[in-house]
Formats: sequence, C-alpha cells, structure tokens
Amino acid sequence: MGAKKATLLMLFILTIRVFSQNALSAPEFFSSAYAHYVKEDYYAAITDYKKAIEQNRFYADAYAGLADCYVALRDYKTALFYASKARDINPFSVPFLLLNARIMMLLGKLDEAASLIEKVKRLEPKNPEALLAEAELSIAKGDFSYALMRYQDALRIFPEHRGVLASLAILYDYSGDYESAKKYLDAALRLYPLDVDIYLLAAEYAAKRKDWKNLEDHARDALSIDNKSQQALVFLATAQIARKNYDDAIKTISELIGMSPDSPSTWYLDAMAKAKKGDKKSAIRSLSRLVEIKPDDELARFYLEMLATESLDIKDELRKRLADYHFSSAKAYKEKFLSDKAFMQYRYGLRLFPVDIDANLDFAVMLRERGFLNRYADRLNFLLSLGYSKEVADLKEVADITLSDDVSSRWSSDIFTIEPPSVSVFVALSENSIFTTHPFAGPAVMDALSFTCQQDRRINLIADNAIYYDWEKAFESARAQGVAFFALIEANETERFFSLAYKLYHAQSGRLVAQFDIRKSGNDRVFSAVTRLGEELIGALPFYATIAERKFDKVLINAGASSGLEVDTEFIVLDPEKVTIDPASGKYNYKESDILGTVKITALSDIVSEGQLTISSIFDMVNKGDMLIAKPVSEQGQEKKAAVLSEDSGTVLDKIISFLAGK
Repeated sequence: MGAKKATLLMLFILTIRVFSQNALSAPEFFSSAYAHYVKEDYYAAITDYKKAIEQNRFYADAYAGLADCYVALRDYKTALFYASKARDINPFSVPFLLLNARIMMLLGKLDEAASLIEKVKRLEPKNPEALLAEAELSIAKGDFSYALMRYQDALRIFPEHRGVLASLAILYDYSGDYESAKKYLDAALRLYPLDVDIYLLAAEYAAKRKDWKNLEDHARDALSIDNKSQQALVFLATAQIARKNYDDAIKTISELIGMSPDSPSTWYLDAMAKAKKGDKKSAIRSLSRLVEIKPDDELARFYLEMLATESLDIKDELRKRLADYHFSSAKAYKEKFLSDKAFMQYRYGLRLFPVDIDANLDFAVMLRERGFLNRYADRLNFLLSLGYSKEVADLKEVADITLSDDVSSRWSSDIFTIEPPSVSVFVALSENSIFTTHPFAGPAVMDALSFTCQQDRRINLIADNAIYYDWEKAFESARAQGVAFFALIEANETERFFSLAYKLYHAQSGRLVAQFDIRKSGNDRVFSAVTRLGEELIGALPFYATIAERKFDKVLINAGASSGLEVDTEFIVLDPEKVTIDPASGKYNYKESDILGTVKITALSDIVSEGQLTISSIFDMVNKGDMLIAKPVSEQGQEKKAAVLSEDSGTVLDKIISFLAGK
C-alpha cells in the first residue's frame, strides 16, 4: 500500500508540474490580449483578458482592457461595467477615472463624466489627458467652439502632444475646416513618424478628400511599421481600386481575407475591385457572401441588387432570395402599420423578382387600400397572366364592377397608354459625397434613388450613376440633355448615420431653386433616407397636367389621385408654348392674357381625372394637349426650407475617443 501511495503522489506532482509549465500567468494572458487588441481582434482579446482575470480577479488593467475592447465594439454599456470594475479596484487611478468619464460621455451621462474629470483635475491639475477630456465633454454637449478653445489651450501647454494634435485634426475635419485639419495632421506626422495610428488618421483624411495617391502613400507608410495592420490594408486596397490597379487590389484583399475571412468590409472591397474590373459575376458572389455574414448591410445589399438586376436572369434563384428579404421586411412594416415603407419594400422586391405570385397579390391589395383601383385591376390582370386564378378571378370581377363607373370607363380610354405629365430632371452624385465605410457605393445609392422616383409619374428622372459631378459639369450635362432641372445629390455615410441632400437647379440658368437635407440612423437608414429624399425631390418640382381628351365642356386629365389631386381642385388652361419656368423660383411663368380657361375637377380616379371646362373668352381656343397649372393660391408658408441639421457630436466624440484608446 505504501508503494502505491508513493506512486500516486509522484504522478500528482508530475501532473501539477506539467500543468504549471503549460499554463500562462495573468500578466502573460494580459500581454496576449493586448496584442490581439492592437490587431483589432477584439473577441480574442476579450477571451485572454478574461483568462487573466480568472488568474487574478483584482487585475484592474485587465478590466480596463476589456472596457477598451467593448468601446471598440461600440458596446458602451458593457464597457462601462468593466471600466467601473477597474475603478473599484483602484479608485484613484487617473487613467481609470478618465476611461470611465469617456465611456459615460459616449452613453450621454455627461454630469457623471464631468464629475470624474473634476476629480482628475484635483488629483493632477496639469494632466494633459484631463484637458482633452474637458474638450471631449464640450463636444458631447455640442459646443464645438469651446472644445476647440480647450484643445488650443492644451496645445500651448503641450505643443507636441499626440492626442491634442490628432483631436484638433479630427474636430477641424468634421467642422469643415479641412486646411486646419491638414495642418495638425502634418504636424503629427512630422513629430510621430513611427506612429501607425497617425498614418491611418492621415489616410482617412485623404480618403474623404478622394486624394487617392496620398491615401496609398499613407497606407504604405503604416504598413511599413505594421505589415499586419488590417485598416492599412483596407486603405491600400481602396486606393488601388480608385487608381484602377484592380489586380493589385485583389491581391491586397486576398491577404485581408486570409486574416479575417468573415469581415464584411473585406468582401465589400473584393466585390468593388471585381465589379470595376468588369467581372460582375465574381462581384455578385462576393457581395452575396457579405450579406450572408451581415444581412442588414444596406449599401452592400443595394449594390448587390443593382448588379443582380443588370446581370442575372429574371427568374434566377439569387434574385428570388434577395426579393424575399424585401417581402419579409414589407410584412414586418405592415405589422407595425408603416404602410408607406411596406409599399416601397414590395416595390423593391418585385423589381428583383416580378413573378412572385404571393407578393404580387399582397401588393395588389395595398394598391386597392390606397384607392388606386385601376392599378389594382392591372396587377390582378398580371397575376392572371401568371396562371394564378384560385381567387384572383373573383377579385378581378369585383374590381371590374367597381370600375364600371370609373372616369376611365366613361371615357372608354386605355388610361395606361395616356402620356403622364412629367418634368425632366438630370440627377448626379456630388463630388462632395463621402462614403466612409462603403467606398464606391455611389452608383448603388443613385440606382436606388432612381428606382424610388420611378413610382411617381410626375418626374422623368435621368440619372448618371457612374461618376461624380461638380456643379459646372452637371450644369453642362443638363443643358446638353435639354432637361428642365438638374439636381446634385450629396451623400455622407459614417458608421452611425447616413445622410442625403439635394440641391435642385434650373437647367438653363443654373440658379438654385430648392434644397433639402435628411439624416437617418438605425438599421434601415439608407432605405429611409433614399425614400424620403425621392419624395422631397418630386415635391419640389412644379406640377402640371394636360388635357388628354375633350368632349364639349368635359375634359379628361392625365393625372389623378396618385398625383395628389382631389375633387374641386382648380386649374388654369394654357398653351404649353406660352409657358416658361422662372429661373429664380422654379415655378411656371405665364401672362394673364395667355389664360385660355379654367378646369375644375369633378370626378377622380387614381391615374386620370375628369374636369369641367370654362372658357375665358368668346373664342374657344382650348385643345387636346393644353397645359393645366394649379390656380395660384396665397404663397404664405408655401416655400420649402432646407432642413438644418446640427453637427453630429456623437460621431466626432466617438472618433476622438477611439483614436485615443488605440494609442
């Protein structure tokens, strides 16, 4: 028995020794975690930080490291939980106090953040990080001017402070003072020639300015210091695509895929390189992979849908899958009583897969609910042509009975062949557009905007999706195409927000006649912004209709309820040759002496309407094709003002804090 006990004891000792030799200590886990953090592998970093804490539950630096990881992942509540743990262990640590203060700012807890900053100032009155935190608190409050003053105060005390220089560059960039931003960036680059983050900040600045050569140079400088920097490789690939070095870009992206095979941004760049090279099928595969990983990536999805619509057969399985996403979204919106969004989602889905029977039936019902009975009946006819007769035939019979007394039936006209009233507009993407996380997404946005506007018969939109325009080039193109107006669309994408703005110009004079801005957040921000901008653009155009047919004192008008008309709406009748567009207001100009008569709507359908004609003189000069313009009403309160949007303090603050956290 004694020998057996001795043997067991020896085995136990050997096992402990082997375990001790293989296990890492808490500081070793911490070092491993920090290495992962620097490489932006945040989940691996979290795993090792937690292992360090398992070894030592009072390891304050490990808790702070976890907080940094969750800040990088934008999970600020969890970040604050771990930052508080670090502060509990060491309540007088200035770095931990400032970490908590900055996370509280990101969560909007500004009073608590201010209290912690004051505590730091009492502990260390000349701490430069406290000055930075004060400036960040001003940004959180929306006071950019005071933040700039505090940063300048800090710079006078610490003229070579990395964080101050970088913060000033970021703040001036977001404020639109690009020259000042560049001045501080250049200073940081001179003072910190081996700092990867400074080069990445300079690369981001170059990307926003579409300065592709400097973007590539800064990316290569960063890679010369850290050849595994994924952000530097992303910038390099972006520059290579922009400079049409597609094969080099694909090689760079292959390296990125090897590092992070499930990165949505990597697959997006892979698709852009291949699409611009002309390999649309490969681009579609890359974007399909992306939306599998991240289904709610709207810009990637819009780009994929654009390519699929252009390149794939109408019954392709991928088109059906993409359409199903929109049909599901439509049903979700309907359940929340958001019928306008549901209506648009059905349109997107049916564009991709127009032969889906159930979706067509759902869409037909929505048309009926909106009072668009002619379009409803037309959709039922389409369903019957697909062979769907189970219940559609009965619905069509009821619709025909309802329409028997419709305006279109009384005039015996095929209303779908009547030319609708439309104002021609050339639309192009402004060169000032910025796509921070989806470079080259402009064509997808313009394609979506064009499709959104197609539902309205009042606009004939001519879009150039391929290139960026400045005002001069857009003005020249509009005149060459003979359109009435042109619009420059400016897009601005960040990780949190998506904004769109238009400026509408008179095509012949180039004068600005209307403008509008919209900014959206949330998972459907691109869809919502595009939809709203399309509505506002159409609403800014002057409306007219024409006389499609005439029977004595009755006229058929080529516009109806779907154009916003109502019974008793009154129009004046004009010879279209006598009507011009005022270059200052964008409204129709005419002389009182040119008025031929008036029309008052007496019956309304969705696509056409009927009106009572009254002649203005003893001579009846009203003809088919004459122009109808709404009778002038009081202009008070009619002018559309551009929406004024405040600066996004959260975006700036997040950028500055993220930079400082990476130092």
